[in-house]
Parts: sequence; C-alpha cells; structure tokens
Amino acid sequence: MALQRNLPLGVLHNSYNSKTTLASFCNFPLFFGSFFLFSPTINVVAITKNCQDKSEAWDKPKFRIFKFLSMKRIELLFFLCILLCTQSCKKDLSNSTNQSVSEIEFNVSTNPYNYIGTLHNDLLDDLYVNKEYFESIDDVITEAKVYYNFNAVENEIISCIEDVQLNMDENPYKLLSLSVEDLYLQNKFSSNTKLRLNQFASIIENSLILIDTASINEYLSNAEMGIIINSIISEMESLETVCMSDTNIPENEKLVVLSTISVGKNSLAYWHQVLTNENHPYHNDLVSFSGSYKTNGLNIKKFLQGLLIVGSADAVGALIGAVGGMLPTNIAICDGILSTITAIGLLT
Repeated sequence: MALQRNLPLGVLHNSYNSKTTLASFCNFPLFFGSFFLFSPTINVVAITKNCQDKSEAWDKPKFRIFKFLSMKRIELLFFLCILLCTQSCKKDLSNSTNQSVSEIEFNVSTNPYNYIGTLHNDLLDDLYVNKEYFESIDDVITEAKVYYNFNAVENEIISCIEDVQLNMDENPYKLLSLSVEDLYLQNKFSSNTKLRLNQFASIIENSLILIDTASINEYLSNAEMGIIINSIISEMESLETVCMSDTNIPENEKLVVLSTISVGKNSLAYWHQVLTNENHPYHNDLVSFSGSYKTNGLNIKKFLQGLLIVGSADAVGALIGAVGGMLPTNIAICDGILSTITAIGLLT
C-alpha cells in the first residue's frame, strides 16, 4: 500500500493494520517494537485531533507546524518499517531460491586418497583468477607454478596432456577407457586394477550415452541436473567402497584406483557447480566447451555431457599421474592443470 501524505488518524490506523499484516510474514517483532518505540508520535496526532474537536482552529501556526512535523515522523517511521520488512522478505526469497538447486551430496569417505580430489578443486580455484590471459597450455602451467612447485614432474605432466589429447581426438566419450587400455598395455598395472578402472570408466561413459538417449530437454532445472550428477557420484562412491576392500588389487596399486575415483567424483561436483552458476568464472568456458562436441540431443544434453567429459579428463590426469609414480600432491596438480586446459578449450 503506497504511503499517503497528511493522513487523518482513522486512515493512519487502517494503514498500520495493513502494514502489520505484511510485517507478520516478514519481520513482525522488529515492526512491533518500532511501533511502540515511536508511539508518543501517534499520541501527539490524537491530541491535535482533540483540539480540532474543541473548535480550536487548525490554521494557527503552532498547530500547522506541529501537525506537519508529527505526520512527517509517522511517514518516515512507516517507510523505514516497510523497507526493513521488504529486505527481510528478499532474504527469505533468496534462501528459498537457493534451496531449489540440488546440492551435491557426498557420503562420508574412508578413501585414504580422497584429499587428492579436494586438492584438484582447490587448484582450479587458484587458476581461474588469471584465466582470461591464458592463450596456451604453457600459460596455464606457468600460472600453476605460482602456487605449486612441480618442476620435478613438469615433463610428465606435459606428456600426460599429450596422451589425453590423442584419446580426446579419437573419442571424447571413451577418454578414460582408452587411457586405461593404453596404460595396461604398457604394463603399468595388473588385470585386477584394470577391471576396477574400467568399471569406473563405464560409470561415466554409460552416463554419457544415457544422457544422449534419455528424454532430457533444454528446460531441465538446476535441481534436476543435480539429481543426475548425484546419482552418478553415488555409483562412484559404491565402487570406491568395493575397491577399498578388494584384496585382489595389489596394495601398491590402490593409489592408482582410489585417487582416480576421488578426482572423478570431486570433479563432477565442481563442474556441476560451474554449470549451474552463471556467475562462476568457468561457466561460459564450460558452456562453450560443451557446444564444441556433437551430440544427438539439445543444449542441456551438451552441457551435461561436456561436464562429464571434463570430469573424465580430470580422472585421466589422476590416473596417469598415479601410474607414473607421482606423489599425491603432484597427481592433483597434474589433473588440475589438465582440467583447466580442457574446460577453457586449449585441449584442441
């Protein structure tokens, strides 16, 4: 209800009732306290009303000034109260909007290498600060050196990027399984480890195919996208639990499997956040990257598939780093760099 100037007392009372209703939904205690704090002002208006009933003319200067000042204070009071109530309502509306976005949910992990996935996400945050200046892969590597010392494994990281480039060119959908096969043929790990890695690759690759064929359209909400990503991560976590207790995986190869899974699931959570947050520094990069790959579906399918392909590239970075004997921190650096250059379109 709009504020009115020079309200009679009766109209003022009705206006107060209207605003009390609004306040009851937004911030009634604050409004109620403010009303009684300034109650003397309203009493003054009542006194001037009584004077008018006793035929004391309103045209006396002291009453005109007194009425003007009193009514101005009342209008200011209601303006401030409405402003406070509006801000409170906006805050509540903002909270309810945020709740419509499905958050990524992780189970409590006992994976001893789960921190590698977290380090990977931290590096992505470090690198986006100056990403607008990245024109080549060397630029990304140089920027990463600002935060981390990986001179000892720089050549291995460059080799990893080249290997991923070859498999990306062959088939981005099968990026992880192609890398697993290449490394197995180089005798980098046992057949049991290969089995588990291929199971992990299947989770991503089957999801890519399913998204292509499923009834997904451009109107899929952020919450619905979150449900899809949560479902994929849940599958990853189930496999992770199996792998931790699998005695057929040699102990010296547990790092290979578990670090790959850790990076894969943390990467999906990170890039889901990028996709659903239009203000994220990587958002436009991910959208552009997703559009560069041909799919059978509409744009939302491309975005989801782009997210999964970037996540797959991250997992490959962890895999190659682990089989190359890198320390866990260097594994995170390797896949973090690979993730960045993939998302911003330098891996072409």
